[in-house]
Amino acid sequence: MMHNDTRKYVELSPRQVAAIPHIVTANSTAEAARRADVSRNTLYRWMRDPAFREALDDVRREAAELARTQMSGLLLKAVATLSDVMDSPSDKVRTDAARTAVYAFLKGEEYKNLEQSLQTLDRAIAFESERKLLPFK
Repeated sequence: MMHNDTRKYVELSPRQVAAIPHIVTANSTAEAARRADVSRNTLYRWMRDPAFREALDDVRREAAELARTQMSGLLLKAVATLSDVMDSPSDKVRTDAARTAVYAFLKGEEYKNLEQSLQTLDRAIAFESERKLLPFK
């Protein structure tokens, strides 16, 4: 994780390191520059620096992983709420809850199948790469 690997910060100035969280959480480049207390031109220049870009990408990936973890924690609560709503006396509310549950399930299955397909393709590519490296066919 980014915060555990300070070697990636060696090539960055203290101002660049301090700016990264502001950039990750800002809604625009102008807002990021304002929060980081630098000009937009400076921010654009930093964004062209491979070391800065790598550090920024690492923090963005870490933030996305944290968000996924938090969402995962909310999933059980969301399912329980949906289950409660399905017991509503209102036909419309029950139908909407059922539709939401079915849609979520089908979307999850779609993603699972897509992931399995990608894994199969990865294995096939790895197999073909290995096969091409062999001295005989």
